[in-house]
Amino acid sequence: MGQFKGYTEAKALDRYMNKYSLNGTNLIRSRGIQHNCWREWSLGDRPQPGDLYGLLELNKHDRKRDGFCHVGVIQESSGDVWKTMDLGAKSGFDGAKDSVRPYNANTGELWGEDNQGGGYRVLAGWVDVDAYLKIG
Repeated sequence: MGQFKGYTEAKALDRYMNKYSLNGTNLIRSRGIQHNCWREWSLGDRPQPGDLYGLLELNKHDRKRDGFCHVGVIQESSGDVWKTMDLGAKSGFDGAKDSVRPYNANTGELWGEDNQGGGYRVLAGWVDVDAYLKIG
């Protein structure tokens, strides 16, 4: 059986993506942990611009085990209102959108998606993008 041009390159890319990709809501935590770039929320610690954050499902509180309802990208995380960049923030299928989210520094909760009922959600943590880009 013959091979088409680029077959080996496509297989190598597939192996790379299967190992390093963060694509998938809950993969940011598991892959972040695997590659030592996951930062679980702790009092006083904040993500930096470009970091990928994960919010737990409504009424969930276990930052190590509970599933995510949303992931996005941090633009600004100072003060009590954060700026984020999010996909699917309205209908679930719309494109990238700038968002502003109230943040409770005492509890580590960030305002959730309006299309999921809004309200504060537990910020499980984030992928430190600077550390992530050094892997592989």
